[in-house]
Amino acid sequence: MTRFSRSLCILCLLILLSLLLVGCGSGQSSVVGSGSSTRTLSSIAVTPPNHSIANATTQQFTATGTYSDNTTQDLTTSVTWASSDTSKATISNAGGSNGKATAVAAGTTTIKATLGTVSGTTTLTVTAATLQSIAVTPTNPSIALGTPQQFTATGTYSDNTTQNLTASVTWDSSDTSKATISNAGGSNGKATPVAAGTTTIKATLGTVSGTTTLTVTTAQPPQYEFFDDFTYSSPTDTALTTFGWSPRTGTGAPGVMTWKSSNITFSNDGIMTLTGHITSTSGSGTADGAELDWDQYKMLYGTYAARVRYVDTPDAGGCATVNEAPFWAMSDWNTTHGKDTYSEVDFEYLPCGGWGLPGPVQTFTTWLNDSTSNGSIEKDMPGSWDGWHTVIFVVQAGQPVKWYDNNTLVSTANDAAYTPRSPMQIIPQIWFIDNTVISTWHTDIDWVYYVKDTVMTGDQVTAAVNNLRNLGLARKNNLP
Repeated sequence: MTRFSRSLCILCLLILLSLLLVGCGSGQSSVVGSGSSTRTLSSIAVTPPNHSIANATTQQFTATGTYSDNTTQDLTTSVTWASSDTSKATISNAGGSNGKATAVAAGTTTIKATLGTVSGTTTLTVTAATLQSIAVTPTNPSIALGTPQQFTATGTYSDNTTQNLTASVTWDSSDTSKATISNAGGSNGKATPVAAGTTTIKATLGTVSGTTTLTVTTAQPPQYEFFDDFTYSSPTDTALTTFGWSPRTGTGAPGVMTWKSSNITFSNDGIMTLTGHITSTSGSGTADGAELDWDQYKMLYGTYAARVRYVDTPDAGGCATVNEAPFWAMSDWNTTHGKDTYSEVDFEYLPCGGWGLPGPVQTFTTWLNDSTSNGSIEKDMPGSWDGWHTVIFVVQAGQPVKWYDNNTLVSTANDAAYTPRSPMQIIPQIWFIDNTVISTWHTDIDWVYYVKDTVMTGDQVTAAVNNLRNLGLARKNNLP
């Protein structure tokens, strides 16, 4: 064998050996990413954990995988589902119903989700409680032609527990010439109007039923809404920019900031996280934040709302003058800056204080002119807002701006002259007032919603958002 032939043979053996090593793996499921990066599946969480349901009902389980790079992924449709005791409950691997357990008899079973060699488990308990009643909600709603309505069936059992039975009951409409209602998986309980009139919506499980009346009215002028559920993959997702969002980059006010699009991330369940860092206490540009701008100025009078999470403690470092502002609105800076047409309405949360205020404190501000000493009205609310809140502000012509924490009025501007006069955009943001403490912070936003020329309560906003979600809409914008 020549030297060249021996070298070629050795090379072939090395290539074959490397392929065998890659095929053997490490006992974990692997996903190959871009370039040379590889991540492996470390664990699977099955939720809800240790759940109880009544006999003859169903429960949807979710499998969430955690990978070696600390990312997570919904694996509900990828795993193999199993029940350790199918005489107590079965669980589906069929497309469209993956992870849906059906109770068979009282007792306990272990629900298992497996992908490759990695598994996750939880316990499902089937109780012997009997169904006493079914409540169908919303109660006696009225909808316009062209507007579907999602109903929910809630069962009350003999042990005083309640259970969502929307996917377990059989739905019926007494007059399908007025509205139909779905029993299909994924759309159970969704009513579709057909013609003006009334029909009785009925939910039945076994011998127990619940009803409500649905009224269908003639078509009304469209309700102008803006909604985003933030179901994006990254700040470079084309769907994000197509909808009109632009991550801010570069340097500039407010604060001593460098703006980074990489500080904006999205989770698999539709939560947008804005992160900020102070990396040095000397020099400019040592603090970085995140801002997402919507490229249209179409919002003026109406109800502005968002589901946001404020935090009181840093992810790392000390208590800095962070401004958690995941939801506020501002007019076009280029055309209104320094003028009496400038408009801005803020929720700004300062967990460590700032501007001479001790923290934690929530501030509510509305602006008349951003270049004068008396150009704004600011109200302050000391105390912690740590956690999730549905924050709302209402703008009406000739009336002072009002701020709400869900249904609770928390502040009112004392002068209608400071009510916005120019169309605005919504801006999620996090930034630092100064860079005196090395620190890392974040704030979260679940969804944002605006309805034109309509005043809504917190409950009404939540119902509107839930309806949009039930219709399968991740985002909507029909503002004129």
